[in-house]
Amino acid sequence: MDKIFAGIKPDFYQQWLECPSGRNYLRASNLLIDNLLNFRPNWRVLDIGCGSGSHLQHLAGHRLQTFGLEASPVMLDMARQRLGARAEITSGDALSLPYEDNSFDAVLMINTLEYLERPGLALAEAIRVCSGFICIIGFNPWSLNSLLMPAPLRPLRSFNLWQTRALVRQLLGPAPQSSGSASLTGRPLISRLPFMGLIGVCAPVTPRFMTTPLTLEVDAGVKLAGARGAGSLRVVKFLRRTPGR
Repeated sequence: MDKIFAGIKPDFYQQWLECPSGRNYLRASNLLIDNLLNFRPNWRVLDIGCGSGSHLQHLAGHRLQTFGLEASPVMLDMARQRLGARAEITSGDALSLPYEDNSFDAVLMINTLEYLERPGLALAEAIRVCSGFICIIGFNPWSLNSLLMPAPLRPLRSFNLWQTRALVRQLLGPAPQSSGSASLTGRPLISRLPFMGLIGVCAPVTPRFMTTPLTLEVDAGVKLAGARGAGSLRVVKFLRRTPGR
């Protein structure tokens, strides 16, 4: 099972978030989230791989219904303590999300795909539960900032802007994509250039509507009004059934 934050010591990660470079990262990533997504009040927003809940804390300030998924038990406890009742945080695997299709108006994956062995499958699951926008943010391997990351935080792989866009296109087809980048040093700056410390891609997801067939149940002992002959069908009721249940 793919584990978000597998091999990363939670205490080290939290200490990094509280140091100058970590604070710059939080400011830049939150600014990039706001730039890519035009949130509306009461949107249902899911953060996959929410870690200790730092980004959920920012999202909660937008008057959103916030949800988080985290595989690390220690990170999960940190996020729940940080957010309290402001977010519903669940333990789970990014490859098998415990949510119904089309459950969220926006789904975020912030520095998540890089730490997974099967990022394509994880993104497909994120798209499945999304009915609005999918947003991916990660460290830019083309930026000098990526060379300054502490060794315990370095991901399994990195995606540059074009690789991220290609992965989204592979799963969503020709859906329009918006993208941006953010600086990680000094005052956060948003740009369209692909060389800053953080990159982000956002794309709309077309909801998939599941149809449930209506099954006609027949009872030979009840006659339809006006029915003639012994071979006439007698209708009792309609039953709505969902395949596989």
